[in-house]
Amino acid sequence: MKIIFLDIDGVLNSSRYFQERTSKDMDIDVTRLPLLKRLIDETEASIVLSSSWRIGWADQYSERMEFCKKLTDIFDQYDIHIMSTTIRSQTGERADEVKEWLDSHNDVESFILLDDDHFKWEKYGYEKYWVKTSWYGGLGITEEDVDKGIKILNTMKG
Repeated sequence: MKIIFLDIDGVLNSSRYFQERTSKDMDIDVTRLPLLKRLIDETEASIVLSSSWRIGWADQYSERMEFCKKLTDIFDQYDIHIMSTTIRSQTGERADEVKEWLDSHNDVESFILLDDDHFKWEKYGYEKYWVKTSWYGGLGITEEDVDKGIKILNTMKG
C-alpha cells in the first residue's frame, strides 16, 4: 500500500489563494485538486489526512464537522477519497503521529509527507519522504511536487 500523508493548508491552498479569493470561494483552491488527483492516479496511493483539519473528521459523513463535509464534497467531484486520518499523539508532534499510524499499518510499502511545514521529520528519518509545498508566496502543491511525490512513491520502500 502506498500512502500520501496529506496536509491541507499550504498544499491545497496558499497565502496567495487567500489574498485573491472571493468570499464565495472555499478554503480549498480547486485548481490544486487535479494535481493531487494525478499524484493519486499515477501511484495508486491512498490518502491519510494528517492535517489539523482531521479534528473535524469522522468515519461517517453525517458526523463530520461542516468544513470536513465541504472538503468531502469537493474531493468527491475529483474522485479523491480519504481512507484514514492520523490521531493526535501524546506529544502532539506530527512526526510522532505519522510514526504511530505507520506502526499500526505494516502493509505500507511507500509513503510521502505532502506538507508545507517541517514537523521534525528527521526524528524518524522521514525527511527523504517529505514533499515540501509552499504556503507563503507559493501556490501550494505544484507539478514539480507531484513529480517528486510520484518518484518517491513509485521507487522507495517505506
